[in-house]
Amino acid sequence: MAVPPRRHAGPCSAHCAAQRGVLTALEETDPRAHRHRTGWIQRPKRGTITGFEYEPGIVMLINGQWREPARTATFAVTNPANGETLAEVVDGGRDDAIAAVDAAAAAFPAWAAETAFARAAILTRAYDLMVERKEHLARTMTSEQGKPLKAALVEVQYAADFLLWFSEEAKRVYGDILPSPRANQRFMVMRQPVGVVAAITPWNYPVSMLTRKLAPA
Repeated sequence: MAVPPRRHAGPCSAHCAAQRGVLTALEETDPRAHRHRTGWIQRPKRGTITGFEYEPGIVMLINGQWREPARTATFAVTNPANGETLAEVVDGGRDDAIAAVDAAAAAFPAWAAETAFARAAILTRAYDLMVERKEHLARTMTSEQGKPLKAALVEVQYAADFLLWFSEEAKRVYGDILPSPRANQRFMVMRQPVGVVAAITPWNYPVSMLTRKLAPA
């Protein structure tokens, strides 16, 4: 994932299905987006998720492929209101993180070469998809962490707004022309993506903290 200078951004390791919904929305806007993240999910039957074939069991999505994790550890996501187990998810380890970072690094040159307007269009489409699924994302978040539904709905909209905001900011990553001590020279400063980062977000705002880091990157 490309990171503009002077900004903190990156993919988020998450156990929330609400976060997976945001990433799914991003994947549907651009088939390359799957290369920039890792997914954790248990699936009860064969099927497809945003065009990717998957097998039953607990696997991870890395570099566009469902794969077994490097270790078999899992943990339960439970409903804090009644203790119900909502899902068993992969407890990814060091090797899984390295594989995800390597995949993002391999995708970095092509993504960094995209124009600001192309990236803005992808973010705008992701915003539209997220707003369409606002109710579902909010109810998932409430089930996973106990946040009141009203607050969850506000957070989903707030999170989507980050996508829209940074879709416009992408077109305004301006450079600078600096004066030089020599009469025949000028110094030009350009802001460019510098590489891949990995970030961990807090549990209390699982959706908005995801898009707040993902969108500017």
